[in-house]
Amino acid sequence: MIDTDVDCLLETLKHLIDCNYPSYIFKSPWILKERDRFKLLYKELTSLRTFLSYSEETRYTVPKVKVLVIRIIDVASKVEDMVDSFVSTFAVKNPKDFNQDPCLDLDDVMQEIQVIKGEMKFANHEALNVLKDEGSSSRVNIAVPKEDKVVGFDVETREILDTLVGDQKKLDVISIVGMGGLGKTTLAKRAYYDSYVTYHFYIRGWVTVSQTYQKLDLLLSLCNSLSIKPGAGEENIGKLCELIYKRLKGKRYLIVIDDIWSAEAWNEIRICFPDDNLGSRILVTSRLMNVASNIKPDSPIHRLRFLTVEESWDLLQQKVFAENGTCPVNLQETGKQIAERCRGLPLAILVISGLLAKSEKSVEFWSQVLDSMGSYIVSDSEQCMNTLSLSYNHLPQHLKSCFLYFGAFKEDFEIDVRKLMWLWVAEGFVKPCTDNVAEEYLIDLIDRSLVIADKKRSDGGVKVCRVHDLLHDCV
Repeated sequence: MIDTDVDCLLETLKHLIDCNYPSYIFKSPWILKERDRFKLLYKELTSLRTFLSYSEETRYTVPKVKVLVIRIIDVASKVEDMVDSFVSTFAVKNPKDFNQDPCLDLDDVMQEIQVIKGEMKFANHEALNVLKDEGSSSRVNIAVPKEDKVVGFDVETREILDTLVGDQKKLDVISIVGMGGLGKTTLAKRAYYDSYVTYHFYIRGWVTVSQTYQKLDLLLSLCNSLSIKPGAGEENIGKLCELIYKRLKGKRYLIVIDDIWSAEAWNEIRICFPDDNLGSRILVTSRLMNVASNIKPDSPIHRLRFLTVEESWDLLQQKVFAENGTCPVNLQETGKQIAERCRGLPLAILVISGLLAKSEKSVEFWSQVLDSMGSYIVSDSEQCMNTLSLSYNHLPQHLKSCFLYFGAFKEDFEIDVRKLMWLWVAEGFVKPCTDNVAEEYLIDLIDRSLVIADKKRSDGGVKVCRVHDLLHDCV
């Protein structure tokens, strides 16, 4: 079984997880019963597939890597036979004919996978030493990637992955935009560490810009991510740009530029990225729509949504009950209400989860948290409020007054935009008879991911807006 066969196996598991198999198979109760185990198997095999991607240049020359590749191929072959046999049973046999419930016995292969994963680091270490000795210019980031737990954004991830590995040969920029704490960086990581992305791009790099940056530090950070070690006298802007350009020249690369606040920051480093018509990509995250638009006006922009109530509850359970990810029955009703009160913002869920995980698991305490959500979040996480305050601090003065005025409304209150503009005028934030200016102010706040457009008018304008509860506690 070669690498592409492992991909086919993963695709089969994905169909079973997403219920995309023929209806007569999908309706089988035993197939549905095994979905959680299919998910776990898919996750474990994905990490093995990632190792195969990194082993392309060392699988025939480094003994430990060679042995592991053979073992991965062997275990994947076993899994494929077991899954095919299990699924095909329901295509040819009536469920009533079974003397006992069919079971997919994966214990042995799952144990073998864990042993292989435990040996990956040693194999990677040996491969890295070999590449250093040979002076090879092989792919960076040879270590096994981090596996962050991610809830939601499956559709968004697929859209971004499709764009990253699409057919367009020219260098393209893809942007993820959303309010602070919504999960832009998490989604970017999910794409960056995807097994197919690591396989598709010859070289990958990651740089975080933030609000205040120095161009020299930015370039040094990018060099470090790309495994470039400037020599003596090379730590100046011109030389670093040249080193980065040469490192990327002639290769299909992916660069993530995380948390960018201005188009000027992009202009500072754009000359580092050659366009050789090889399908290279830049993935950008920002809170500001106008920044994403200015970087490349015709490039795809993914405006990140809030988590659904179900996704919020899944994330809260994972974080509070890390061992098994399942909440006790007596806490579920209150827990779901707490998750819903976070209004789909992952940052709020993570803060509350941290509190609940460290505290007593009682209905009384959880009810107390539910009744005082805002104060718990504000007092429990300085980082949370600092993250959100960055957006406010970045506002021009004329927008600060307009944004602070949202504090006059109740939490989660749906605000009629026309009335809001009249109130801004009455308060003196906007000059009378300048409705267009007031609307521009509102659109600017929406584009800065501080205000949510809830409903649109027939002409496309905003009819109803609101601010997230967590931001409401800040104003």
